Amino acid sequence: MRIDELHQDSRYAIRALARSPGFTLIAVLTLALAIGLSTAIFSVVDSVLLRPLPFPHADRLIRLFESNAAIGRPRAGGSPANFADWRRATKTVDMLTAIGMTTLTMTGAAEPEPLIGMMVSRDFFSLTGATLGLGRVFASSDYESLANARLGPLAIRGADAGEATVIISDSLWQRQFGRDPHVVGRQIHLNGRPAIVVGVLRPGFRFDETATGIADCWLPLIESTMASQRRFRQFTIVGRLGPGTTIDAAQAEMNVMATALEREHPRDNAGWRIHVTPLHDSVVGGARGALLILFAGVGCVLLIACANIASLLLMRAVGRSREVAVRMALGAGRSRLIRQWLTESVVLALIGGLAGLGVALWAVPTLVTFAPPNLPRVNDIAVDARVFAFALAVSVITGALCGLAPALSARAGNIARALRSTGISTTGPRHGWLRQSLVVAQIGLAIILLVAAGLMLRTLMAVHALDLGFDPRHVLTFGVDLRGDQYQGLINIRTFSRELISRLETTPGVEAAGVGSVPLLGGLMNRFRVEQREEPIDSTMDVPSSGYFRALGIRLLHGRFFDESDNQRGEPVAIVNRAFARAAWGSERVVGRRVRVEQLTQTWMTVVGVVGDLRMSSLEAETPPVVYVPFLQSSVATFNNYVVRTTGDPQSAMPFVREAVRALDQTLAVSRIATMEQRVARAAAPRAFNLWVLGLFSLVALVLAILGVYGLISESVASRTSEIGMRMALGATRSEIVRLVLGRSLLMTALGIVLGLGGAAGVTRYLESMLFGLTPFDPTTFIAAPVTFGVVATLAALVPVHRATTVDPALVLRCE
Repeated sequence: MRIDELHQDSRYAIRALARSPGFTLIAVLTLALAIGLSTAIFSVVDSVLLRPLPFPHADRLIRLFESNAAIGRPRAGGSPANFADWRRATKTVDMLTAIGMTTLTMTGAAEPEPLIGMMVSRDFFSLTGATLGLGRVFASSDYESLANARLGPLAIRGADAGEATVIISDSLWQRQFGRDPHVVGRQIHLNGRPAIVVGVLRPGFRFDETATGIADCWLPLIESTMASQRRFRQFTIVGRLGPGTTIDAAQAEMNVMATALEREHPRDNAGWRIHVTPLHDSVVGGARGALLILFAGVGCVLLIACANIASLLLMRAVGRSREVAVRMALGAGRSRLIRQWLTESVVLALIGGLAGLGVALWAVPTLVTFAPPNLPRVNDIAVDARVFAFALAVSVITGALCGLAPALSARAGNIARALRSTGISTTGPRHGWLRQSLVVAQIGLAIILLVAAGLMLRTLMAVHALDLGFDPRHVLTFGVDLRGDQYQGLINIRTFSRELISRLETTPGVEAAGVGSVPLLGGLMNRFRVEQREEPIDSTMDVPSSGYFRALGIRLLHGRFFDESDNQRGEPVAIVNRAFARAAWGSERVVGRRVRVEQLTQTWMTVVGVVGDLRMSSLEAETPPVVYVPFLQSSVATFNNYVVRTTGDPQSAMPFVREAVRALDQTLAVSRIATMEQRVARAAAPRAFNLWVLGLFSLVALVLAILGVYGLISESVASRTSEIGMRMALGATRSEIVRLVLGRSLLMTALGIVLGLGGAAGVTRYLESMLFGLTPFDPTTFIAAPVTFGVVATLAALVPVHRATTVDPALVLRCE
């Protein structure tokens, strides 16, 4: 085809579309919505799944983690001592670095600010390709300074009193220092200890994909202070494969190492295995399934839109059959007519695609705003050249698909019959079969999306119906980092916490306050010995104050809560949850039994109470065994979370919390402050996101499919008006006319529903990982989806059915 012919066909297509503004507007809006949503979802999929990580040799980067199925630890970090052994012995990995997260309070600039710090071992900056805007990376001496060890995850006490070194993020540089170019060499205080700023990273660098939160600063990880730590498996281990080395080769090497470490250090490494996975998979793996499901969902919407527009084009082709016949009689070949139909549909789709870009430009920021907090690489999501190219390609393909049906119908046209026609639009057998097939396809795809959205809705309902084990209403949670020099002793930590709790409890509007772990954030694992039982029990350990249980509304099943007498002068006591009681003794009535922490102490603690199970790490995870040790008796209390129950809106207590902390110590900052309901909503956010996106898709699909059914019935009424009038003149009743009009349409609708349910049964199994509390074949959902569609379709059919039953037989006969 020559360029001039293409230009001529395009001009003719634009004129033809301009002559039918109603049709063009409906088609463009339909395509804009479908292409826009497809483009928006692609931008998310592209940024999160398809693009390589922004690091050198990203295809060779790996993540190493440890697992122990016997104690329920399927995915743990690496321990410092094991990491050192891996790095020494590996032949397949040419660079290995450890990353640990720590929390800090910064003073010395403006107001005290809580920071997330990233402790990094040697090779981190080389491996990630991080470059600095100001200053330098860490030198070898920085990795040997014990001053830095005092700020690490294990907060080594009594270390070198010199100055630590820190590299800050561009964001922190702007926030706290106003982009002062002389910030390098400036002294700040982290957790009350002096630290020198030695560098500022360039804007845009992030390595938060493999850790929790976005780092504000980086500190050198002092491995010498943790050389014997094998049970502290909290480090993210990242490496780079040697040239030509495969993942399988690295995994085989690590299998050998795991066996050797288990043999050499059985106490700490028994049952532990090492796993090697591509870093990209580790970063995005958790989001892959859900995003691909959403991409498939929007693909269904696009196909429904194509079928809808193809159906409209078929109706339009019937109305233009005489025009087409005249052109063929004047010498136009069928190939030219087919090309014209395809050109017209592609031009229509390109206009819709252009409008769809506007939809995408609105939808992408909306998706980012409502994206769950665990969605990786969310800050990279944007509409760029790749997304524009996708929109263009989808527009062209959509146009070709939409024009395929009328183009095929043009091949079967009869010139003589079309020239003899009176101009009344009647649908021939081939057109009718094509339109009915397209409507069936729309219904089937809509049913699949309705079932998927229904499963997401039922999942979210199941999550919200969970017994959390506590009452999240009117509860405020926050943290205070007590790692400064003034809090090196447990006495100082306890004194601060007791004074803070006392201040909070005397604040008007506060019912109770306490210190302890915040539900849904997990806890520290420990191994407990149980009296008269040989095998130890791995359990979460919490260190709450006496007001903690009342502040969270935790149910007491047996015995009593802690009180102020449970201090260092009193008898060592503990409270266990129902899961621990059943695991240890097979019963909840265990008050008076004894437990102790293995390795830490030989002191037995008497169980004085049994409480209900809380959701500790997530909404869906099974509640682990938990042992609660009184805050005033524990030897572990370096980091504190607080919970406050209020009589009204807990957010109104935030200023009082900050003021209470500031009154006790002006160098401390309140961190992670949030209501418990916000934390619950955040935990449910991934499922809520899946629901509203799939819900939007199913709503669009439902509307388009219903329009298809409406159009099919309307066309049936229009094409059979004469027949209806004659039947009514011969005595046909209204019910008989309704059956006549709806008969084939109901058959097509039923066929579409059956095919849709069959398709849903085949694809919902891929949703299984996204579901909770129900199966992929949930009968309630599979019944509700077709019923919903049937009700809406019936309502949509009322207008054309009413039109059919009010035909005037006399008027029809006069026209005939």
